[in-house]
Amino acid sequence: MLFDHNVLAWSQLPDDARVHSWLARDAVGPTPAGRSFRAMEPHIIYPIDMDDYAWWETEQKGWIEVTVRWAAGERSITFYDATRLSQSVRDGLAHRGYFAERIVVVPSVTRNALESAVTNMAEHDFVEMS
Repeated sequence: MLFDHNVLAWSQLPDDARVHSWLARDAVGPTPAGRSFRAMEPHIIYPIDMDDYAWWETEQKGWIEVTVRWAAGERSITFYDATRLSQSVRDGLAHRGYFAERIVVVPSVTRNALESAVTNMAEHDFVEMS
């Protein structure tokens, strides 16, 4: 799948102007910008407007919590890189005695890595998120 980072599914997003999403380029249907989208294509809703600096900062932190929407539902998912995940697990065990989150581990927390993971999960109907 190819992605067009400028296509926003306005009809599916909350009114909060900080929320942005991506959709597949091969989608069908009108958007405010005159582009197309398929309402059931999976997309990521980011917590803030993700410019280059925000992506650099997110990659350095090693995690981001986003909402992923697809035909069968919507889930809040935290994406981690392996280093940050081990730190978070260690902290959770030390402070609470457990670690529990809905997570996806990626090599690095970048836009490409997140979109690739979501695309792969979509190809398997998000069975990992059930």
